[in-house]
Amino acid sequence: MTLRDPVRGRQRPFFARPSGWVRGSAALEFSLVAGPLLALTVVICELGYDFYCQEVLDYATQSAARQIQIGTAQAAPGGAAAYIQQSVCTTLTGLLPCSGVALSSQVVTDYYNLTNVGQVPTTNGVFNSGGLTFCPGQPGQLVLLTAYYPATAILTAYLPVATVVVNGSPVRMIVSTAAFENEQFSSTGSSGC
Repeated sequence: MTLRDPVRGRQRPFFARPSGWVRGSAALEFSLVAGPLLALTVVICELGYDFYCQEVLDYATQSAARQIQIGTAQAAPGGAAAYIQQSVCTTLTGLLPCSGVALSSQVVTDYYNLTNVGQVPTTNGVFNSGGLTFCPGQPGQLVLLTAYYPATAILTAYLPVATVVVNGSPVRMIVSTAAFENEQFSSTGSSGC
């Protein structure tokens, strides 16, 4: 179906805009698209930051696990916990400050009966780092190392479902876990537990 354009006298399709109605159309279309475009950009940046934090924490946890596995941490003069904390801090790069990292290490009897692996220890929604233990184990023992990092982000205030309170502010906890068997290194005599 076509209509006759009253200004120019030509025929135009029924759904086409008359040629005089183009002023301000770009501004109107941009105003309709700008909000969702901005929201999508923020979500993409947020997800990128989360993936970055997870990868950096995974790398730091694997490096620390290797130090425990070969016995370097158990033989450290300042104690295994301080050595591993320093090892993780030197491995963290870029946007992740070391101040918020919490570590937990425990000796396990077997991998099949592990429960609550990777769960964030909370009390009424508040991160409870007091319950974290650090035991690097002896040669041949199975060890579970877990690192917790509180990632502050833009959308944390808008997504309270995935948040935990750390130092009075809501954050998303990034968790990295490494399970391994200690190698047969020469024992220093103390288990570190």
